[in-house]
Amino acid sequence: MVGIRAGQAFTGLIENRQLIDHKIFRAYMVRKKQGKSQVKHLKTKGKSRAGSRIRLAETERFFNEINERLEVYAEQVAVDRWGIACGKTLWPYLFDAEVPPPFSKKDPNLVQLPFHVQQASFEELQAISELLMGFHLLLSDEGEDFFEEILQKPKDDLSTEDDW
Repeated sequence: MVGIRAGQAFTGLIENRQLIDHKIFRAYMVRKKQGKSQVKHLKTKGKSRAGSRIRLAETERFFNEINERLEVYAEQVAVDRWGIACGKTLWPYLFDAEVPPPFSKKDPNLVQLPFHVQQASFEELQAISELLMGFHLLLSDEGEDFFEEILQKPKDDLSTEDDW
């Protein structure tokens, strides 16, 4: 699992419903007094100032460190599913980093987490992992019949076309 916000991120490895490893990342990416990340500021202004160049270098280092940690997880265990909570404006920086992540944008194992990361902290990581592990499916009688019917069909009969 990875959660990213401008200047803050966490990674966590969950195995058998247990959080077995985590890491918090921080970087100087946000323009103080404006509260806006440097990458968002670039759309309106230039990048010629020293502070801007420092923040951009920190941004590159930040995403490389995150991807290095995700690579370590991929080497340690066979990852079934990658969960990511990240704004779409930061996706290019994650996927175009010098160190690529162990998954692609279109990877079927990549799941967008339905949670907003307010602050990338260990407490937030624990809360999100508890929410993810706490989900369970409650079915009505009609829903149970529907799933039984699907599970009994041969895999060849299950087409990807919409069957309305």
